[in-house]
Amino acid sequence: MFNNLTFTSILLIVIGFLLLAYGGWYFYRFRDYTWAAGMISLGIGNGLFGVTNGFTDLSPKGRIFIKVGVTALIVGVLVTGYVLSRRI
Repeated sequence: MFNNLTFTSILLIVIGFLLLAYGGWYFYRFRDYTWAAGMISLGIGNGLFGVTNGFTDLSPKGRIFIKVGVTALIVGVLVTGYVLSRRI
């Protein structure tokens, strides 16, 4: 799983960590729970997208990561889309 990461996968993992950190900071600083939950969910999904090398790792652990990652990305997109639609 971690032995065949490409440069793009590493960038996606870094972006996932940054989204996680931003969501945590936004939760701590502004107490905006929905936006923070969306960012954290996007960070988890993006990190797992990078770890599984674009959801192409078909090992047993990779399949679990794919299911969790796709679910996290869908939830993150829906929650952040909802928050953005309410702010505009």
